Amino acid sequence: MFDRNLLLELKTHQKSAVLLCLLVLLNGFLLVAQANLIMVIINSVFSEGLVIGSMKNYFYCLLLALVLRSAVIFFHELLAHKIGQAVKYNLQQRILKKLMDLGPVALASKQSGQLLNLVTEGISSLEVYFYKYLPQLVITLFIQLIILSIVFKLDFISGIILLITVPLMPLFMILIGKMSGQASSKQWQVLKYLSGHFLDVIKGLKTLKLFGRSTEQIEVIEKISNDFKDVTLGVLRIAFVSVLVLELIATMGIAMVAVSIGLRLLAGEMVFSVAFLILLLIPEFYLPFRQLGTSFHAGMNAMAAS
Repeated sequence: MFDRNLLLELKTHQKSAVLLCLLVLLNGFLLVAQANLIMVIINSVFSEGLVIGSMKNYFYCLLLALVLRSAVIFFHELLAHKIGQAVKYNLQQRILKKLMDLGPVALASKQSGQLLNLVTEGISSLEVYFYKYLPQLVITLFIQLIILSIVFKLDFISGIILLITVPLMPLFMILIGKMSGQASSKQWQVLKYLSGHFLDVIKGLKTLKLFGRSTEQIEVIEKISNDFKDVTLGVLRIAFVSVLVLELIATMGIAMVAVSIGLRLLAGEMVFSVAFLILLLIPEFYLPFRQLGTSFHAGMNAMAAS
């Protein structure tokens, strides 16, 4: 889930990281306020029979919450991109400096294609880790804690259902992470070998032509390319399975809460306003984990590159 070496890169961006966490917290509170305002408006109009015109203040507050939340999400993504780009630039400078310090003699045994792939593709995958995967982990942690605490206060049974279902998601992601980590590492190694070999062939193409060995290299590159295709498809297969299982767990959790609330509403054991508010919050509770599943593959790629 985390890579210690990558997290150390945030030492020079501690203030930005703290601000990112504060924005996530603010987004969570605005999300709850938005759901609460929707519940009050719906409950007042349909249950208490109030006229929509008398709810102007609530509509203004709802509009304000929506605008503020959109602004918070915008600045959150902007800050995450800024951190990712800063880390990427810093790593590129350090790698290039290291290569210059080593000099041509020490680098003679290294394949140029592998080094080029490291500085370009490798660094780019690390940037995605900082502006997409890591922020989504923070969002998942904070949003779920906020919503879980509120649901427990509103309805203990719904809170227990969430508490039982939600650990299945990180547990499954850890298991998938081990499989995906191995596959991503293998994919990265094959890509490095393909890049290095391809560049060597391009550089020595004239010599290969003179000795009539160019056809052999076409077959070798084709074989390596097919190996890379097979490994990549294996990684994507794991990623698709992880997203499918996360969606399944989230759907089951929402259905269990909805059935429980529906039965108690019919029995008169629950107030409509509380039930409606919980039903508004439950999808938002599982949404961060479902979004994390989509960026999980990028996180595994970054750890392999690291």
